[in-house]
Amino acid sequence: MGMKKGRSSAALNLYHHIKSMTESDIYWTFATAYQHGGGFFQSLAVAGLKADPGNKRRLLDAFPELVATYGTASRLHRNLRSGAVA
Repeated sequence: MGMKKGRSSAALNLYHHIKSMTESDIYWTFATAYQHGGGFFQSLAVAGLKADPGNKRRLLDAFPELVATYGTASRLHRNLRSGAVA
């Protein structure tokens, strides 16, 4: 079939979503993780905010749960990006 071996449909959808994120989407994902995440995700966010574009994507690829939790589909992300109080 069309799926990579060992990847669920949801994981493939997230993988494709990460690949289609703009630089702005990525910035706000890391900003949201920094604002709302626990210590580990806050540390990843600091690294992501300081990283060059290639390394930002490497972080997102390595930690897709960061995108699943704090990415463009999350209410936290949308509220922070729009300036709304969470």
